[in-house]
Amino acid sequence: MLVLWSQLLTIHILIMASSCYRRPAKKVLGILRNALKNRFPAAVPKHFTKGLSKPVKTADYRDLYADHLIRIVGDTDLSGVSIAVDCGHGATSDIAPYVMNKLGVSCVKLHTEPNGHNINQASGSTHPEVLQRRWLGGIVTRIGI
Repeated sequence: MLVLWSQLLTIHILIMASSCYRRPAKKVLGILRNALKNRFPAAVPKHFTKGLSKPVKTADYRDLYADHLIRIVGDTDLSGVSIAVDCGHGATSDIAPYVMNKLGVSCVKLHTEPNGHNINQASGSTHPEVLQRRWLGGIVTRIGI
């Protein structure tokens, strides 16, 4: 989990779950509650008991993040490399195959249809056997992630 503070009370959060979808939300709320309660003790409990609100605004950082990941790889030639990617119906479902494609990697995409409730459901880090079966079952990949 990565929490970036860009301004006071403006928070950007990327959740990378290794369990069911309910747990990361509790972790994030706990972290934010603890981080803010010293500064705003009265407001925090009320804010977190209201429930979820609609987003005030949205931002698309996909290209910025993808460019960052591609720069990390640098000039390494990955064309012709085949990688199986199990996204676990999570946050990487869109970005991982996109970056692999940009790098020239042949990407076998697994579990890339998140619906908000199916994170790691019979997939991802809680079910690596799915990726293992694909990798060992004849699909030629060098790496499975």
